[in-house]
Amino acid sequence: MKGGYSTEERLEEMGRRLERAEQANRAMKIWSSIAFAALIAFGSGPFASTVMAKAKAKAVTASEFDLESNGKIVATLGIFSGQPNLVFFDNTGKTVVGVGIDGDLSLPTGHAAGIGVYDGNADIPGTGKLRATLGVTPSGPSSGVGVATYDGNGVQRSAAGSAVDGSLGFLETIDPNGSITGIIDNDTAGNVDQGFFANDLNGKNRVFAGNSLDGTTFNTIQTADPNGSLAGIEDDSIGSLNQGLFVNDLNGKNRLFAGTSLDGTSYDQISFSDTKGNFAGLLGTNTAITPTAMDLLLIDPSGSFFAGENSDGAGVDWTLTDTNSVLRAFGDFDGANEAVDLFSPSSVLVGHLP
Repeated sequence: MKGGYSTEERLEEMGRRLERAEQANRAMKIWSSIAFAALIAFGSGPFASTVMAKAKAKAVTASEFDLESNGKIVATLGIFSGQPNLVFFDNTGKTVVGVGIDGDLSLPTGHAAGIGVYDGNADIPGTGKLRATLGVTPSGPSSGVGVATYDGNGVQRSAAGSAVDGSLGFLETIDPNGSITGIIDNDTAGNVDQGFFANDLNGKNRVFAGNSLDGTTFNTIQTADPNGSLAGIEDDSIGSLNQGLFVNDLNGKNRLFAGTSLDGTSYDQISFSDTKGNFAGLLGTNTAITPTAMDLLLIDPSGSFFAGENSDGAGVDWTLTDTNSVLRAFGDFDGANEAVDLFSPSSVLVGHLP
């Protein structure tokens, strides 16, 4: 025994050290092999080009791959309706999610690619209806990029997305009866606007609140009757150049307007038109038709009536003219004198009221 250890104990300790060294040596060899393989796999190292040139990936060809769990197929990669799809199932074999191109498990009918989520399984109660989609349909009447949801009867209830060419963006909710409400940014021909909309179950727009895409042409809030007549509030810098309340008939003819010109000086009026769109009268001021004072003007096929401040601002005048704009009657009231003048083609009658 020397230094507290016997010869036998020293031999046993040396054996343990040798065993640990051998284990470490084996581990270093294993890790060196792994590192070398990794260098080759990632195209590195001095022999990478040679090995990569000789290596050739092996292709596995099959029409279907099944993933099993506890003896049950829980996912399948295969061909459905002629297109590749990956389908996930619950533990009873009911479809939960489908990912793929076209086919029965893809997005809308026609050429499409996307994801579909179904009910009627262990995760979502139901009868096997499509409940949510995400994908792209590049052409046809349902073309677009977006997401959609469906109720338990398979009726679409919401959608959000855009046209494939980016000309249209929208977010909408859909009532079971078919009426739609949402937000739209529309750059398609004839619509160039953005805002809130509500359509009825026949697809007719009933409410729109928004503005032109250029930000300057118009701002409007309008409601539409089922027959097509419109009413609303607008700030319009094209054509009419006005702002105010308007009412149009079902033929698109403006029948009532209450507002002002955009320049703030040309007119302030409540005006109305006949069924043909012809101007029929106004209450207010319009420098193109009446004096600058507040006036009432009524136009009828048989003539016209005008009432307003007289020229000196001290009283009120009124006139009647025939269809040829010939003055037929005149009235004046200035607080001190009142007069009524009647005119006819053959005689003149002047009356005075004390």
